[in-house]
Amino acid sequence: MKLKNIVISVTVILTVIGGSLVYIGHNSDTDQKENHTTKKNDRSKSSSSSSTKEAASESQSENNILIPSGKDYAFHLGLGGGLNDKPISMTKIFNRKAVIDVVASAPNMNRGKLVNIVAAGDNWELEVSNNNTQYKIKVIHAQGNIGALVISTEGADTLHYAFTIPESLYVPYRQAEKEKADAVHDQLVGKKYRISPSLYDGENTDQAMNEQKAPQNLAHDGIQDITFITDSMVRVKRSGSYRPDRDVPYALNATTLSFDYQNIPYSLINGTVSFDSWTTNMDGHTVTWTITPMN
Repeated sequence: MKLKNIVISVTVILTVIGGSLVYIGHNSDTDQKENHTTKKNDRSKSSSSSSTKEAASESQSENNILIPSGKDYAFHLGLGGGLNDKPISMTKIFNRKAVIDVVASAPNMNRGKLVNIVAAGDNWELEVSNNNTQYKIKVIHAQGNIGALVISTEGADTLHYAFTIPESLYVPYRQAEKEKADAVHDQLVGKKYRISPSLYDGENTDQAMNEQKAPQNLAHDGIQDITFITDSMVRVKRSGSYRPDRDVPYALNATTLSFDYQNIPYSLINGTVSFDSWTTNMDGHTVTWTITPMN
């Protein structure tokens, strides 16, 4: 009887212990499942958050909202010196993303909606809608490292904003300009040229003076001899002892030699400088000028 009771007691104890082990094992498995579920939920939340950010980004991209990068393009109203250079292709200087940032940074364009953008020849052309106003914008090269936005709206004056092209984008063109200027200086320094009026309202100057159509002193007072003494100074000599020689600074841009309010067009072809004729207005009449070498 005692043995039977002992067997029953041992059986009960083993059963309890086995049940506990099963219960403990079940809890461990449950924890792993719960941990797995928690990690899965975390990944799901992370994926959801990432998807939300991507969706927002895509939404912004789809809406084409102009948000400037914060880069300072030094915008100012007007073109300053005007359009004197042979234009550089702005579609080569700026890619699509960069030119959009330029426009987004311009006055009245922040958070506008980009309606359209196309590369038109050397220029970028954009359409932007902002504050119920439709803008047509042309991005062009003005001179040197200065670009320009030509902004027009229906029923309003066209505005011109000049801006500075970032140096990092302008470096290759600056080097090309320097090489060209060096080549021109090499040919001009030490050389002498004569500037003279060749036509008066399209007629030969001497003939126009003989026919009393042109001022009688046009040729005498108009002729000037110039000598390039350095790569920045030119000596100007005019007829008559009452007008002494003067040394004045000159400047070269891509297409023009400028000094004393004169803008003389030139070109560099196969390493040789060639000057073109140009015109000025004199009391309502058109005078055509030429420049020719003297030595």
